[in-house]
This record gives sequence, C-alpha cells and structure tokens, in this order.
Amino acid sequence: INDLFFLQGRLGFVAGPNVVMSETNRYFNLFRTTVRQILDSDPIDAAVQDAFETNLKHAVTWDNQAILFSANSQFAISGEPLLTPKTFASKVIGRWECDAITRPLLVQNSMLFCSEVGGYTRVWELYRQGDSDFFNAADITAEVPKYIAGSPVHMSLSPMEQAVVVQTDSSEHIVYLYKFFMQGNEKAQSAWCKLTLDSTVA
Repeated sequence: INDLFFLQGRLGFVAGPNVVMSETNRYFNLFRTTVRQILDSDPIDAAVQDAFETNLKHAVTWDNQAILFSANSQFAISGEPLLTPKTFASKVIGRWECDAITRPLLVQNSMLFCSEVGGYTRVWELYRQGDSDFFNAADITAEVPKYIAGSPVHMSLSPMEQAVVVQTDSSEHIVYLYKFFMQGNEKAQSAWCKLTLDSTVA
C-alpha cells in the first residue's frame, strides 16, 4: 500500500495499478456483503486503465474525485452519479513526472507536486482548464530551475499564510518557501525564497 485517501464515504488504498475502496460508510469492510448481487455500497477493487505499466504512489481527493499519481502519469477516478463498483471509472489526465516520496498538496483550486531534474527540485501546479474535465500543469519553478537544490523529501502547506514549504535532501538546515497571494481564484503574486535555520529540519 502506497497511499490512503477518502472519497464519497469510502476509505481508499492504492497499490501497484490497483485502487481498493471500502464499503460506503464502513471504512473497515473490504468484502462484499452478498454474492447474489453487486450493491452500490459494495467495496471497489479495480485497476486504472493505461497503456503503460503503472505503480500508483499518491492519491489526493479533489472535489468529487481522486487524483492518482504514478512516476510518470496522473489519473482521475470518479463515478457518475455516485462512485459504485459499476460506475467506477479512471482516465489519464497527464503525463508529468512526479516524485515518489513527496506527497502532492491540494492548494485551493489547484494541486502542487514535485519532480527532480538534474539534481534540482521542480514544483508543478496541476489545474483544471476552466470548467472542463481537462487538466494542465505549469512549472512554478520555471523562472528559477536551479534554485531548489537536491531531491524533494517533504512538502507542506500553511493555508492561513498562503505559503508552501519544500524540504530537500541537500541540507538539514535549509527549507524553500513558496509564498503566494490569491485574489479570488486568481494568483496575484508569488515568489520563492530560501530559509536557513539554526536547527535541523525534522
């Protein structure tokens, strides 16, 4: 099991290409309650559909669906009108590299995830294109591609401060701060800075 998530009253797990979800509102039941018929509330056990071998690493709930990340792909899982064993559906929404250790963060109306390129960390922002079901991603470190040294190990969010902290394996005393200012749903301003601490970062 690589990650856990909650979606529509179900506890979910990702492992390899598979998504396993509990019975609705019964988080610890992973078995069907009857073999005579498939109930809408029954647990779900399915694999994401992709042409490539997939090992899912992260799962983050976003609105009424879950976004899953492998090393090189992103998937959305959902069900209409409700998520059931019969309506479960997955689709590929992107082909961006994603770090296997650092868990993506939901930041208001977008999601941040990391990758490592040539010894430096890149941070990407995944977002919907308008009101559609199509997604895109922007490299929010594009202006400073060699600023965050090392591979990412942790990323955390402070919603009140509108700030994201990224820690890498380059130093136990350095963290990188991404500060942003939102006006409604639009990002009015953003900047990166580096903080050097006297004590080590746990």
